Amino acid sequence: EYYNDQRQPDKKIGKPSWLHYHQFGLAAKDTPGFKTMSTIIKELGHVGRTVELFKIDCEGCEWKTFPGWFGDLKIRQINVELHPQGRPTGESLDTSANRFFKYLHQKGYVIHHKESNTYGCQGICIEYALVLLKPGIFQDASHCSDGKAL
Repeated sequence: EYYNDQRQPDKKIGKPSWLHYHQFGLAAKDTPGFKTMSTIIKELGHVGRTVELFKIDCEGCEWKTFPGWFGDLKIRQINVELHPQGRPTGESLDTSANRFFKYLHQKGYVIHHKESNTYGCQGICIEYALVLLKPGIFQDASHCSDGKAL
């Protein structure tokens, strides 16, 4: 079944033919009921593909799984909800967030949108949208009107 709006669960619409649900969780290593991104990509036959939009809301698994999102795919845009739970033991939220964003920046991603989730998390979870820029964009000054690199 496909639900149009989680706030109106009785308002159902048919599932589009291109939409597929898979019953497993995402984890940093394969265990019963959970799979790594690499395993999922291989099982679905998506190795080497380009994903236009990768949306992930895994209730805290993002902190331990994000390095595995990129090995077998090119992802152009990432929409992720960051949660306060699920961080590595003893790591502060600031440290986790800095590690997360530094990694994504090194991969060429920049934030283009950010908002608090005031519906499901009472504002403590933050939704981010990031886009992949072309390699070297911060060193190439040709796109700047004054010719100086950013």
